Formats: sequence, structure tokens, C-alpha cells
Amino acid sequence: MRMAYAAVLTAMIVAWSVGAAPQGYDALGGSWAPDWNAKNLDAIVALYAPEPVFLPTSGVRWAGATVIRKAFAGALKQFAPEHP
Repeated sequence: MRMAYAAVLTAMIVAWSVGAAPQGYDALGGSWAPDWNAKNLDAIVALYAPEPVFLPTSGVRWAGATVIRKAFAGALKQFAPEHP
């Protein structure tokens, strides 16, 4: 599961770095990454639509804020951000 999160984050970063992200997504990424590093689950989930669907690279479809919150909570328990 950890690799799935890493793959999603890598894909997002690569898309943004080559300019493939639509306008407005830069601000979203600018909010999402610091909230993830701070393990701020409420702020992360608040960035999603009211009835979100998340498609991680593992192929499993996460539908609904409750399912996404639970999956992200599990990932954040394992995630240890690097501090400079």
C-alpha cells in the first residue's frame, strides 16, 4: 500500500513539474503536500469534492469521503515525513 501512495504522489509531482496540470492545480498541490507532511487528515480530506472518487495506482477504487479518509488515515500512520 505504501508503494501505491508513493506512485500517486510521484505521478502528481511529475505532471505538475512538466506543466501538464490544469491551471489551479498548482494551488491544490501547494495545499495538499504540506497538509500531508503535517499529517493533517481533516485538511487533506477537505480538499476533495463532497462525493470524491480516488483511483490509486493499485487499481482499487476508493469511493466516498469516508473510504478515502480511512485509507489516508492508515497511510498517515505509516508515513514518516523527512524533516530538513
